[in-house]
Amino acid sequence: MIGRDNRAVWLRALAAIAASQLIFWLFLGLAEKAALPAGMQHRPYVEFTILDEAGNPLADGRKFRAPYRPDPNYKVSITEGSARALFEIPFTVADPQEELGLYLAVRRSIQEVRVNGVVVQPNVPLDSFTGSAGWESVFYVLPKDAVRKGGNRITALVENEGYSHVFPVFHVGPADDLVRAFGWGGFFNVDLPLAAIAILVFTALLCLIVNWPAEDRRRVNALIVLLLVWALRDWSLAFTPPFAMSKLVFWVVFWTLSFAIIFASARYVLRDAGAPDRWVAWLGRGWIAAQLSCFGMPLLEGRIGPDAGTWFRMMTQVELWLTFLLCGGSVLLLAREIGRSGGERWGERLMVMLCLTALIVDIADGVFKLTIPFAPGLPLTFYVAPIAGVLLGMAMITSLARQATEARRAVTSANERLAGKLAAREAELAETYRQREAMTQRQTLLEERQRIVRDMHDGIGGRLVGLILQVRGRAIEADGVERALEDSVSDLRLIVDSLDPAEDSLSAALASFEYRIRAQAEAAGIAFTAAIGDLPGGPGPRTTLQILRVLQEAVTNALRHAGAKSLRLEAGVVDGQLKLAVIDDGKGFDGTPAGGRGVVSMQARARTIGATLAFEGGKGGTAVRLDLPLSDAGE
Repeated sequence: MIGRDNRAVWLRALAAIAASQLIFWLFLGLAEKAALPAGMQHRPYVEFTILDEAGNPLADGRKFRAPYRPDPNYKVSITEGSARALFEIPFTVADPQEELGLYLAVRRSIQEVRVNGVVVQPNVPLDSFTGSAGWESVFYVLPKDAVRKGGNRITALVENEGYSHVFPVFHVGPADDLVRAFGWGGFFNVDLPLAAIAILVFTALLCLIVNWPAEDRRRVNALIVLLLVWALRDWSLAFTPPFAMSKLVFWVVFWTLSFAIIFASARYVLRDAGAPDRWVAWLGRGWIAAQLSCFGMPLLEGRIGPDAGTWFRMMTQVELWLTFLLCGGSVLLLAREIGRSGGERWGERLMVMLCLTALIVDIADGVFKLTIPFAPGLPLTFYVAPIAGVLLGMAMITSLARQATEARRAVTSANERLAGKLAAREAELAETYRQREAMTQRQTLLEERQRIVRDMHDGIGGRLVGLILQVRGRAIEADGVERALEDSVSDLRLIVDSLDPAEDSLSAALASFEYRIRAQAEAAGIAFTAAIGDLPGGPGPRTTLQILRVLQEAVTNALRHAGAKSLRLEAGVVDGQLKLAVIDDGKGFDGTPAGGRGVVSMQARARTIGATLAFEGGKGGTAVRLDLPLSDAGE
C-alpha cells in the first residue's frame, strides 16, 4: 500500500514537470517565432572594420569577419585599442520604390546607422553600461532616396562590449513585415516586463498589509522577498536607471541581482514545502557568500575589460551551477509537493515551476546557446524571466484569491447558521410575544439583530475585512486602507440589517441604522436627531439594502467632509411616496456636488430601485433626499 502511494505521488510529480515544460516551450516557441521577421536568415558572418576612440581605422583599415553564433549574434574578441567597430551589411534591391526597413534584434551598443552613406540613425551613443536596458529590438525605415536598384550597403557603428565586438542578428526586408516583428519584440521586451513589475510590486504590497496567521508568516515573508527581488531584476533588464554605471558597477549589479533571484526563489520554495529551518539557514549563508563573491572577484581580477575574462567565466559558471542546483531542485520539490498534496494548490505551484524554468533557461542560454527543442533553427533572442514575472505575480494573486474564496465560503456557512438561528429565535419571539404591541415586537427584533451583528463582528469580522481588502485590492495607502476597512464593516452591518423577512423590516432596519449612526455622530462631536414616522410594510431586503447604503454614504460624507455641528435623519410617507433625508448644517456647496465616486454610487443605487435622489445645498448646509414611490418599493 505504501509503495503504491509513493508511485502515485511520483507519477503526479512527473506529470506536473511534463506539463510545465510543455507549456513553457510551446509558449516560448510561439513568442520567438512572432518576434522575428518572416523569412529572416542568418548570414554566416558579417564584415567589420575596427576603429579607435577618435573613429580612425586601425589595422590599416583591414576588414575582419565576425562569425554568426547561436547567442544569437555576430561576435568576435576585441583587438587591443579598438573602441568601436564599423559593421557592413551588403544587400540587393530589385525595386527601389518598395518600402524597406532594417530590423536589429538588439539595439544595444548601436551608435550610428547609414545606408549608402545616408544617415538613418545619427551618432548618439547608447552607452551599454548605463544599465541593463537595450536588449529590445529596433527598426529603421530606409530612405527611398538613399536606396538604389542593385547592390546597396548598410554600415553600423557599434561600441565594444568590454571584451568583444558584438553585432545583433538583423534582417533587411519589407517594412510592414519588420514593423510586425518589431511590435512583438517590444511587447516581449518592454510591455510584458513592465506589467510584470507592476503585478509583482502590487502583490508584494498586498502580502505586506495582510495580518497573516503565525503559521504562514515565514512563507509569506519569503514570498515578499522573492516578489521584490524578481521585480528589481526585471526592472534592471528592461529599463535604464536614472544614474550612470561604470562597467565594473554594471557587472557587479548584474551578478548581485542574478544570485539574489536564484537564492530568493529557492528560499520561498523551501518555506512553501515546509522544509526544516536549518535548510533555510544554510541557504541564507550560501546567499551571503555568493553576494560577497560579486564584490570580491572583480577586485582580485583588477579591472573589468579585456582582462576580465577569467572573472567573467568563473562567475558565469558559478551562476550556472547554482541555477541548476537551486532552481532545478526547487522545480523537483514543487513537483513532489503537487504529488504529495493530491493536486492541492497545483495551479499556483505549476506557475512557479514555469517561472523557475524561465530563470534556468535564461541563465543556461548564456552558456549553452539554447534553441527551441522542436525548432532547432530557432534560437532564443529575448529574456524569458522578466516575462515570467507576470506568471509569478498572477500565481500569488491566485493564491490570495483562493484563500479569500475559502474565507467567503466560511462566511457564507456562518451566515446560513446565523440566519437559521435568527429565524428560529424570531419564531420563538413571535410565539411568546404575539400579544404585545408592535413597538415592543420591533424593539425585540432589533435587540436580536444587534446580538447577531456583535456575534459576526467578534467572531469573523476582523478577518473578513482583511480578506475582502485582498480581493478588491483598491487601495494601498494607509489612509485608503483605513477608509476601506471602515466602509467594509459598515456595509456588512447594512446587509445584516436588511435580512429580516418581516413586513416591517424597513422600520427595524432604520431603527438599527439610527442607533449606530447616533453613536458615530456623538463620537465625532456632532449632535444627532432623528424623525422616523410610521412606515408601511417593508419593501424587501434588496431594496432595503440599497436604501441603507445611500443613507450610509450621505451620513459618511457629512461626518467626513461637511464640518457640521448637527445631523438629522428623517423618514416618512408623504403623498404616496416614501421620503428619506439626511440633513446637516455644514459648509454646504454651490451648484451641483462634485461627481465623485460616492455621489455616482448613490445615484446608481437610487436608479436601481426606481428612486429619485436630490442634493440641496447652500451656506446653511446640505440635504440629501431620497424619494421612492410606494408602488415601486416592493420586490
